Amino acid sequence: MENKAAVFSSVAFLFTAGLFVAIWRAPLVKPGTTRLPGGLVAVDSHGAPIPLLPVRTSASKKHGNRALQELDGLLISLRLEPSPPSINTPTEFRIVLTDTHGQAVTGAVVSLDLVMPGLAMPPNSLDLNDSGGGEYSAWGRFNIRGLWRMEVNITLDGQSHSVYFVVWL
Repeated sequence: MENKAAVFSSVAFLFTAGLFVAIWRAPLVKPGTTRLPGGLVAVDSHGAPIPLLPVRTSASKKHGNRALQELDGLLISLRLEPSPPSINTPTEFRIVLTDTHGQAVTGAVVSLDLVMPGLAMPPNSLDLNDSGGGEYSAWGRFNIRGLWRMEVNITLDGQSHSVYFVVWL
């Protein structure tokens, strides 16, 4: 009788834990967001995917794990290397800034905040180095599997801009 009670308790606990995880993870990604491991997606501040023009979408697929979005006359591209990224492996975060005509935007101050929505974590921020030609890069790590939200903060000519991307590891 004790064995049946122990088995029942274990099954009930596992079921409850699984249900909790399913409910907890459900609101982290808006409908339509890619959940493929390593798939980088441009999203708005609420987590909804941002549709891109077909030409820009095909260009981003050609260059690996890269996502693009446009904001206030800036075209912001985020690329992750290696592709796909993995946990506890050094990852290069490369931002390319151009105007809508494809001209490099230089002189910006760029930082990146890595956050797991719904999980209290210490700050994980990167200050990107200006590599020249509108490219900014830094190395960092994803330390847990799951959904990561990346906020790119750009200060240019005294104005601040923020765009968001997500990646599922």
